[in-house]
Amino acid sequence: MNKGNVHLQYGKALYEAAAKNNAEENVLDSLRDIVRLSKQHEFAELIAEIASIPFEQLKKILKMEFEGKIHPLVLNLLILLVKNKHFRLISKVSEAYKKAYYRAKDIIEVTVRSAKTCNESTKRLITNTLEQQLQKNLRFRFEEDSSLIGGLQIYERGYVVDYSIKHYLESLQKYLLQANV
Repeated sequence: MNKGNVHLQYGKALYEAAAKNNAEENVLDSLRDIVRLSKQHEFAELIAEIASIPFEQLKKILKMEFEGKIHPLVLNLLILLVKNKHFRLISKVSEAYKKAYYRAKDIIEVTVRSAKTCNESTKRLITNTLEQQLQKNLRFRFEEDSSLIGGLQIYERGYVVDYSIKHYLESLQKYLLQANV
């Protein structure tokens, strides 16, 4: 396989192992925890220093730090990534795993972008409305994008429904330029 796609191999292999152990959701949760941790500044500095530590010592450190706190399959993945000097791929591996999991469970991920952070009642309204309309098993991710000015953008399986003020103004500008008003 192409070296640029090694994260896909890790993600697929991890998903297959998790499915055999009926641990897909637990592995997904552990991966989320590790990715969240990997984005912290101190952890990133530690990873930069790892190259100078012998592998067997790193393996012991990982086991001491994570055993019993994350799923054993994810701990084994971390050890393998460190051994193969691929630890920086953890976010991509996690994303590949999540895609395999969603595909197997027939879950559709929906990203909702808004100009400002949505409160819980707005999130519930959006979630309930889309679930009723699509009649699918949906997982939502809410993001903030101040460039939208106002309104929402909804992303689902490569499609975009754009109800943002930014989109409205761009459409209006395009119409006015074409109309030669």
